[in-house]
Amino acid sequence: MNQDKFYNFDLTSLDAMEKLIIPSFICKNCRGINDWRSSHKCVICNSLEVKDLNSRDSEKVIQDNYIHLKKFVDIFELKIRYYKTQPVIENLCKNASLFIHFSTYTIDEVMLNFFKDSLKRGVQVAGVVGLSKKISEKIAELNENYPEICNIIPWECKYGNKYILPHQKFIIIDGVVGMAGSMNFTKSGFDKHDKNPPFELLWTLTNIDTIVSINNEYLSPLFVPENADNIWYKYVGDVVV
Repeated sequence: MNQDKFYNFDLTSLDAMEKLIIPSFICKNCRGINDWRSSHKCVICNSLEVKDLNSRDSEKVIQDNYIHLKKFVDIFELKIRYYKTQPVIENLCKNASLFIHFSTYTIDEVMLNFFKDSLKRGVQVAGVVGLSKKISEKIAELNENYPEICNIIPWECKYGNKYILPHQKFIIIDGVVGMAGSMNFTKSGFDKHDKNPPFELLWTLTNIDTIVSINNEYLSPLFVPENADNIWYKYVGDVVV
């Protein structure tokens, strides 16, 4: 894990504070993160369904998100100190207040239960799963039980005689922090990453520009079906930060 990525984030910077407003403007159609200073027309799919998930004024949002972000310091410290991935991912989900966005090649019931706990608190969960057949019933159950706030999609694209499955692995919490790398969101993936040296790579994300870029480039386009034939080639490798 690249620890410097977090500690280079200046919590006292006015620019950083201003950016803390941005991630709450989410497109209901494609889950794109939109700049609060632009119009409410989504930058990804041109939908007019961009909604501010915050109901507070800007100053209050900045103050709350400042406190919110500081909580993640302790969570990432847990990873640095004990080198255990699963409790970090679990605590990220537990501390989400607006939304969780993710992409993974495989997923298991352990991770889906983290999402379920977040959904119970009203947190929006949206993501794509490449290889989902073994866990498809559990995914369908979450989508059906929380239709307004859960949208987990199995995604594949037929290109010629081949089916292309998204291979990116990342998780974004409230648009302000996240993790990305080659680790699948499964118990097996967590254990592989915890080995020394790790068999899977995982980077900490705290640069909001990077987080928005990853979300809008590697997640949102997959929610727009007509993109499938044009963008399949972008999704066969891991996100490298």
